[in-house]
Amino acid sequence: MVTLLAILAFRMGVEVSDRPGIPQAGLAAQLYYAIGLFVLGGLDLGVPISGPVVGRDILWIAYFAAPLLTAGALIEGILRLWNPRWWRLKGLRNHVVIVGMGEIGRLYLEALRRVDPYRKVLVVDVLSDHVNVIGAVARHGAFFLSGDIRNQTTQESLCLHRARGVVLVTGSDLVNLEAATDILAQYPNLHDRIVAHVADGVLERSVVVSEKGAGSGLAGRKLFNAHRIAADELVHRRLVPRFDQTRLADVVILAGFGRFGQTILEMLSTEVPDEFSTVLVVDQVAELRRRQFEEHTVLGPERRLLTLTRDLSDPGTWTEVEGILEQLGSDAPTPEETGPEGRSAIFVLGTDDDPLNLRSAMALRRRNPAAHIVVRCFHDSTLTDHLAEEGRFDVFGVSALLRAALSEHHRQWFQRPPTRT
Repeated sequence: MVTLLAILAFRMGVEVSDRPGIPQAGLAAQLYYAIGLFVLGGLDLGVPISGPVVGRDILWIAYFAAPLLTAGALIEGILRLWNPRWWRLKGLRNHVVIVGMGEIGRLYLEALRRVDPYRKVLVVDVLSDHVNVIGAVARHGAFFLSGDIRNQTTQESLCLHRARGVVLVTGSDLVNLEAATDILAQYPNLHDRIVAHVADGVLERSVVVSEKGAGSGLAGRKLFNAHRIAADELVHRRLVPRFDQTRLADVVILAGFGRFGQTILEMLSTEVPDEFSTVLVVDQVAELRRRQFEEHTVLGPERRLLTLTRDLSDPGTWTEVEGILEQLGSDAPTPEETGPEGRSAIFVLGTDDDPLNLRSAMALRRRNPAAHIVVRCFHDSTLTDHLAEEGRFDVFGVSALLRAALSEHHRQWFQRPPTRT
């Protein structure tokens, strides 16, 4: 724009004291002198001495604007070299900070963009070349800062005194909780606007209980558990309707008894305890995980928890499962075969290995055409939908479910007026 103003003034016939004849020169010469204003201002041209008054005023504007733009660009470059973090984050306010760009962090950012598309987002991760970090910047327009959230310097770089909220979703529950505590202590303006993901249900409950016992509630922090969100959806949308089709208490087979499987069983025991009689856990370390589960959850005297320590990829595992079901008096009949008095077996394949879950479901279907099978897949796709239709089993897509749930959670956490303290 400044270059065009200078050329316009020359074309209007404005003469300068030290370089006469520019208005009569060609466009290339006028462009050359106009570009020179960014380096020397008007020092090598002299002052406007003749020509239309409007043209001389336009040239004076170009004289002042060109060196100002040059100086601004030079200062910006110096600032970027001296303190690039400060410059990139300059002006951030009312933004949401997402710490950790693993799968939960990526899903949270996608969920945020669904319901809060214009919110400024600052992503923090220790890996600047992580594919989710690259996607957050390129696809979702997020700012990025590489750093460890436990580091004081990193926290000071996040403009937290002007932030709308902080979401801590690193892969470490302890890091999330420690960072939430430290940030709240230094930035009380974020009371009730710091969210920490805690994947370990036992740790989550322990923190809540200990802080309530201290009379501080959640001490200005909010906790959430992705496993609990997914398990709640599976129990109420997938398992309870199946339970309602039979009057007798059913048998549930949990293939995979990590955090997700344990959360499912915890919810079954607390919310629909009368709908099942026996739970069979199949896992490579089934007995160990059973002891861990029973340390914090009691099923009750009328509920049996059986374990089978086997590898799900071993075809012989399902032969043993069938033998146990026969002893329990259930061969997983369909509702049409059992009628309202019947009892059925429900298989939940919920390991963290999606391909293993799908292979197990197909193998199980070949052995038991009537079994009701629910398969956990973190990433649902056209392929998984096709396999589910061909194998007549129910695919439970965790990523889509979490994305929808986190959108609603974001509304509740950050789009409502903050709590005043």
